[in-house]
Amino acid sequence: MGGAIAQYVNTALAMYWHPDWLGTSRLETTPSETVAADAAYAPFGEQYLPSFAFDDLWTGSAFQDTATDLRDFPAREYHPIQGRFLVPDPAGISAADPSNPQSWNRYAYVMGDPTGQVDPLGLFASAPPHMTCQQWFLQVFHMTNGAGQFCGGDQGSSGPPSPSYGPSGGGPGGGQGGGSSNILGVVKSKVCAAIPQGRTMGVNGSLGLVGGQTGSLETVVNYNSGQVSVFASGGLQVGWSGGAQASVLTGFLWGDLKGDNSGYQGGFTTVAGSATAGGGYISHSSGGVNGPAPTPGGVTTIGITGGASLTGGAGTLSFTNYTPPTQLGKYWALSPQVDTTLFALRQMLCQQ
Repeated sequence: MGGAIAQYVNTALAMYWHPDWLGTSRLETTPSETVAADAAYAPFGEQYLPSFAFDDLWTGSAFQDTATDLRDFPAREYHPIQGRFLVPDPAGISAADPSNPQSWNRYAYVMGDPTGQVDPLGLFASAPPHMTCQQWFLQVFHMTNGAGQFCGGDQGSSGPPSPSYGPSGGGPGGGQGGGSSNILGVVKSKVCAAIPQGRTMGVNGSLGLVGGQTGSLETVVNYNSGQVSVFASGGLQVGWSGGAQASVLTGFLWGDLKGDNSGYQGGFTTVAGSATAGGGYISHSSGGVNGPAPTPGGVTTIGITGGASLTGGAGTLSFTNYTPPTQLGKYWALSPQVDTTLFALRQMLCQQ
């Protein structure tokens, strides 16, 4: 069992946790290389035969609440004896796959496959953290052909044996090896660059015919951390704004959003246009009211609007500044369809 996790008490190294293929700490050792504690687990996480009590980390994500014997996942609490979550999947009915009866149980843990899948957040099942390159392709990209081409002879150093990959010759030991990690890294970086970092939704209003004032109130949900934050903005605009205008908006965010959404504060320059009842906009980090020059490595938003103006139709260039984020917890603002899908993709593909 490799990949030990160091446990510190204050600044002193106290113990090492040693995970199994699911990431569960089954063995605890001291810095002097002696065994401090070990334990075994039933498939759904009930601990038995512990040599001593210790702070285990089940599937690498859930500590045990010693007061209730529950497992604390980020999104939900889990009961290891019952083998189920205490509250239903927040994604609602959209979490169900008509072709998979196990997915209809919204309280179920990893659809009844506790030795083959994990649920790091309490939101969706995914492959265990310790897997081979071929398994990563199979489970994430749903590919069989071509896994050997990218992974070569790399079977990894831990985890269960690699599966067979059919007649393509892409099984363990196939391919050319060498440089496979670089190719895979390029593919992964391009895919992750295309997946939004988060989404904003809110309301916007403006006053003025040719130029005027504009402002908004928006909620941002982060696809990397699940953080939900509220922002207010205000600034100036030029162009035809229809006298007075009010709209609802939603847009996807790319760039350096940061885990606490603080990348969305500060200045933005926005180009927007609308017809009778709908429109679109694109904005990028800038000096805001202090100057339109874009900020390198900032945040870009592409979105749509729906609303009305006094004269119908508008086309504006605006310069606004956003407040620092007001934090409102995590996960609850993920919509059942779009947000949960994109959040899951970033968790599976883009987290280090």
